[in-house]
Amino acid sequence: MLHIDGQAFAYETAGLFLSDEPWLHPHRIVDTHELICMAEGVAHLYEGETRYDLQTGDALLLRPGVPHGGAEKSLARTSFYWAHFRIERLETLCVRPGLCAGQGYRFFEGFQRLLHVANTPDAPAYAADAAMAALLAELSMAQREAAASQRKLLGDAVEWIRIHSDRRLTASEVAAHFGYHPDSLSALFRAALRAGLKETINRERMRRAKHLLLTTNLSVKQVAVQLGWDNENQFIHYFRYHQGISPARFRDAFFHTHLNRK
Repeated sequence: MLHIDGQAFAYETAGLFLSDEPWLHPHRIVDTHELICMAEGVAHLYEGETRYDLQTGDALLLRPGVPHGGAEKSLARTSFYWAHFRIERLETLCVRPGLCAGQGYRFFEGFQRLLHVANTPDAPAYAADAAMAALLAELSMAQREAAASQRKLLGDAVEWIRIHSDRRLTASEVAAHFGYHPDSLSALFRAALRAGLKETINRERMRRAKHLLLTTNLSVKQVAVQLGWDNENQFIHYFRYHQGISPARFRDAFFHTHLNRK
């Protein structure tokens, strides 16, 4: 058993799961943390109320005491590494439970090393604990790098939406531009910004519309044309739906201003 920042840490067990037949993960509640890393195929799992559709290269850290199992059968060849470990406070390891997508290649060598020392009879007693700790250190770095990459992605996506908000964007168009499925990108938006992809598009469209209404002398019809609407009525309906009043009433509500000259 190792001690990390005063916390007892211990490797429990690990393995490499292989199946060439349709397979469904059994329902379980365990008292250890479990790290899963997909080596091949797809695995459909749930933990509590959350579903995970793991692809090759995805890593998933499950919590103790929370029900988990198969959400649906995996129909093709499936292979994944798994390892159980114990620690009272997970934050001591600087890792978070949940999915770390597309980072699994970083863990394959670590899992092989862990399985090697764990199954070597004359290996030092601490060897498997150390190998498990090294694996989780790699997970910590992968999670931090993924978080930084996601922050950049979201920043770039919001800015791209903003500069293209003068036309009728769709969630599919934005997601395709950044190489994502609309649902996946929207989930990232919602987790980080508490607003989905469609909501973000509508917010930026409304900001552009309000700016034109308040800072130009364009008619409502001209604003509608400039923002890519087919006709004035469509724009009025859209604006009223999101703002609660018509574009004309919105403009009239903010008529006081301050002008100055040299």
